Amino acid sequence: MFQELARKNIKRFNQYRFQKIVTLCPHCFNTLKNEYPDFGGEYQVMHATEFVLDLIKAKRITPKYPVGQALSVHDPCYLGRINQIFEPIRDVCRAVPGIEIRELPRNREYGFCCGGGGGRMWLHESLGRHINQIRAEEAAKAGAELVGTACPYCLTMLEDGIAALEMEKPPKVMDVVEIVASSLGAIF
Repeated sequence: MFQELARKNIKRFNQYRFQKIVTLCPHCFNTLKNEYPDFGGEYQVMHATEFVLDLIKAKRITPKYPVGQALSVHDPCYLGRINQIFEPIRDVCRAVPGIEIRELPRNREYGFCCGGGGGRMWLHESLGRHINQIRAEEAAKAGAELVGTACPYCLTMLEDGIAALEMEKPPKVMDVVEIVASSLGAIF
């Protein structure tokens, strides 16, 4: 089924003229960049954090409103461990005034999965501790007021994990693109 859908998508993509594909989802990034070429789909694919970082470096956007929070970066598996993209997330966050990065104990190539990409988002487990709660606990222990990630699965899993901790003042979870947008003055 994947092969059939990939071929259909590639046929559709090839009907249009474009220079690059930008995706928010690391899973889509990986599929488009690393798997579609096997079916003739050769495209320049960027993750949104790379794209936003390029905009910042080119001074096309300038984060200006301070966020003023201790931030822990959660490295999405398919962006980090699978595709070795670690620094754009951190560089984008460093460009936002007031951000102090507090690394989680398991980060970059040793990052800890949120559980979402492995399908845990749809499972209702009753055995043991939930992966997303373990990760949320690590962020809370790091003193994070804000957890930045770059994956819609991670975002949902970490929000749920932090809610389960029942903290008085839990860290907020945001996509790093949202963090930049808020620093630009965009209202959510």
